[in-house]
Amino acid sequence: MAPDGTPGYLDPIRRYPRCGQPNVVPAEAQVWYFVRSNTHDEIVKVFDWVRQIADGAALMSKTKVGVTIDTDCHEVVPNLPLA
Repeated sequence: MAPDGTPGYLDPIRRYPRCGQPNVVPAEAQVWYFVRSNTHDEIVKVFDWVRQIADGAALMSKTKVGVTIDTDCHEVVPNLPLA
C-alpha cells in the first residue's frame, strides 16, 4: 500500500500525469542556451563542450541534433571614462 492508501501500483497515466507515458522521446523538441563569458576564446571552448553534450544526448536517444547560432557577442570593452 502507498502512504495515501492506494494500491502499491498505478497505471502509467496516473503515475506520470504531466507527461503521459514514461520514457517516450517526443517527435521534436527545442531548447535555447545562452552561453556567456568574458573572452571569445573561452566561449568557443564552452560552446564546443555544450555541443558535445547535445551530440551525446542525441546519440543516447538515437535522435538528431541541429544547432542554430542566433547571435554572437564579443569581448567586453570597458568604458573607462564612465567607470
